[in-house]
Amino acid sequence: MFLWGTNMVAQTTTEGRDFWVMFLYNNGDQQPNQTTLIAVGDSNATITVTNPNTGWSTTASLTAHNSIQIDVPTSSSTTTSSNTSTTTNYGLHVTSTTSISLYAKNYRYKCNDATLIYPTTSLGTHYIIQDYPADPAHPTVSGATVGFVAISDSTTLTMVLPCTLMNNSAHSGDTLTINLTQGKSYQLIAASSGSFSGMEVTSNGKKFASFQGNKCTYIPTGSGGADIIYEQAVPVEHWGTEYVVPLTYGRSADQVRITSSEDNCQIYSNGNLIHTLQKGETFEDNLFGVAARHYVCTEKVCVGKYLRSASSGGSPGDPSSVILPPANRGVTHTRFSTIGNTEFSNYYINIIAHHSYLSGITLDGISISNQFSQLDSTYSCAQISVTNSIHLLESSLGPVVAECYGLGSYASHAFLLARSFGNDSIVPVFDTICQGAGYDSLGLSLQPAQTQTAGELHYERDYQGVHYVFHLTVMPVSRSDVYDSIAPGDTMTWNGIEVTAAGEYTVTLTDANGCDSVVTLHLFYIGSTVDLYDTLCAGNAYSGHGFSVSIVTADTVMARDTVEDDVPKHYVLHLTALPNAHTDINLSIINGDTVAVCDTLLSVAGDYTFHYTSANGCDSTVVVHLAYETVGIHASKEGVCPGEEVTLTATGTHTYIWSASPYDPELDAQQGINPIVVHPMQTTVYSLLDAAGNVLSTVSVGTEAAPLLCVEVNRDILDFDNPVLLFTDCSEGRYITSWHFADGRHFTGEKIRRRYYYPLPDSAVVTMTSCNRYNCCADTTIAIPMKILSVWFPNVFTPDEDNNNLFQCFTSFDVEMFELIIYNRWGLLMWSSEDVNEGWDGRRTDGTPCTQGAYAYKYYLKSTDGTVRHGSGTVTIIR
Repeated sequence: MFLWGTNMVAQTTTEGRDFWVMFLYNNGDQQPNQTTLIAVGDSNATITVTNPNTGWSTTASLTAHNSIQIDVPTSSSTTTSSNTSTTTNYGLHVTSTTSISLYAKNYRYKCNDATLIYPTTSLGTHYIIQDYPADPAHPTVSGATVGFVAISDSTTLTMVLPCTLMNNSAHSGDTLTINLTQGKSYQLIAASSGSFSGMEVTSNGKKFASFQGNKCTYIPTGSGGADIIYEQAVPVEHWGTEYVVPLTYGRSADQVRITSSEDNCQIYSNGNLIHTLQKGETFEDNLFGVAARHYVCTEKVCVGKYLRSASSGGSPGDPSSVILPPANRGVTHTRFSTIGNTEFSNYYINIIAHHSYLSGITLDGISISNQFSQLDSTYSCAQISVTNSIHLLESSLGPVVAECYGLGSYASHAFLLARSFGNDSIVPVFDTICQGAGYDSLGLSLQPAQTQTAGELHYERDYQGVHYVFHLTVMPVSRSDVYDSIAPGDTMTWNGIEVTAAGEYTVTLTDANGCDSVVTLHLFYIGSTVDLYDTLCAGNAYSGHGFSVSIVTADTVMARDTVEDDVPKHYVLHLTALPNAHTDINLSIINGDTVAVCDTLLSVAGDYTFHYTSANGCDSTVVVHLAYETVGIHASKEGVCPGEEVTLTATGTHTYIWSASPYDPELDAQQGINPIVVHPMQTTVYSLLDAAGNVLSTVSVGTEAAPLLCVEVNRDILDFDNPVLLFTDCSEGRYITSWHFADGRHFTGEKIRRRYYYPLPDSAVVTMTSCNRYNCCADTTIAIPMKILSVWFPNVFTPDEDNNNLFQCFTSFDVEMFELIIYNRWGLLMWSSEDVNEGWDGRRTDGTPCTQGAYAYKYYLKSTDGTVRHGSGTVTIIR
């Protein structure tokens, strides 16, 4: 066994400070859709959720060891129809001042599911989709769905559709190319019983977030009880080869779907080969009558667990899904919150752990080792009922895998608590196995059934705090046949014994690698034609039995004629060319480190070749491609307010000499330290230098002061007759604007139009907060006074009485010009005046009283400030 030197890799988990989210279409019960984010953290945090393309934004405060729920309006989070194949504005950007775990809940009455959201650092450029297909018996309800969110501009996604889309905009086999800018989203829904499982989605080198599921499905198809399936997809690079899938608590069956990343992926369940997949194919298994299944695969796979409908999986509960991590990608610490509502009556967690870790596992500070049941020789499982609240799961001896789910009479949801994307210590292992033999080393145990086929095997295991990556070569048991002939009565020596008669003689030899070699001598009496069989390593010369060949590259048959003891002979040689094994391994190290490869220390990047001799005598060549890790600097923020804190983290080097342009005095006390904290007052380029002063890597952190405030309002006074105000943020450097009114109303956008309704306030008071692209903000409060600027006429009056005996104009304007004209129903002029203070007493211009009834009027008014009012109406005389 050859151990390759330890290669240290920083551990990454699902906790983070930066996330991108998208909610898929929920086709559940026709109630208002609710889209919610849930954040959990160990420290106080300020969390900001922004839709970059609608301008909606909200900020929430999280207290340490707690959770907070952030409701997102559907206008900024998800479509309310099943329209697809359209670029939409439903990408959400979530940032936090400290590390948090983030979950998303997609809810409608009796139809909801949740997913763990992965931080931006763990997103990828290559995904293979796994969803659950639509139920053909319910084509208008069910539909597999997938969605994508770009995290940067100029992101191009490419995929070949495996099915026709619901709106028939594209069909199976079509190549779909999507161009997205930051925060833009794109959703696809399959038609009929189509599925996106196995669809490969790649980008032009830019990371993006992918979500998958079904808008509302039945599991299995044809059963009763449907629910939304909603999960964030995991990049292929983070898939694994070993998974343990436990049954959901209190249920009789679950579905398991396994999707392969490569061709010829063999799936073993509890040591038995159960299926072989090609790239993108999905195999569906079930958990029926078993507590769990332990899957080991020869290639990386994605494994999803799907809760069945209540009618076929046990009650309570309906379909939901969770994408599980590999068994070696658990975590040692996670604070989580159940995601409850009135539809759920029970909450549970499943925990998968290696036997050796059980004594160190606690839930809310209490040991739970006695709640685990052994699944097989390696893993145990605990299924624990929990309250609807905040919980802390810790494992001091090693990482565990845990999922949470809620069950109710008509609904369920399931989500992963946390996972890791790397381990602290990774050690590649190169070893050989005899064909058909068992293997047990460093936590990897293989049965003879798993080594029946010669070739390469790849596995990953965590063992005593180290993550081992196994590259195993299954060596064939060498079987060779030797053909020869003797004359009757002659004697020959074979394997140390004297042979005098024709026949078959077999001997078993043990080669250097411990694999048996079986050689059989086929002995014939001399005749006119002799068939000879022999082997050699491909690419070598052959000489024997009177034949000579300079280079043999493939199986060869050749003949020669000769005369022996006056007897003509025809020899036919069947020559088998045995292949030479060749393996390429890629490794990387930090410049200045050393890695041990087959007892050889390597410290300089390059290609190194090692030769071994296999059981058949042919060379096995291992080529190690050693490269230096790329030196880089990661800034916790791309841009900040002047003086705001930024953490700079260097990777790929042990030398930490920092510089800045312009000069930053904070660096003087942090030389040789990684990471470092800076507070730039202006846009600064930070560099990492080597000992000779050469620049290894740079990163730019932008700064921008809060906007210089400017507010424009379309009027100085709120008009009683036209109570509409137009506010404009004209601040220099603005990026996003929010408006908070004294009556509790809230708006966002550069320009807003606000109409007031009766009863009107004494004044319109609004606080404008203007923020730049780095969320540096300034605010100001303005008040617009209310004033009655109106013209009013009564609609009835009673001449010759003590009260209400005149019809006249009432106004608050300072009048410069006025005219009032009265007509009867036949259009005859009754009375007119140009004095706004003069009223009509119900008489004609000749002084004759007008009869009781309705009369028409027209008026024209111009105020001293230039305001013009004019109109018409009717007034009734009552006598």
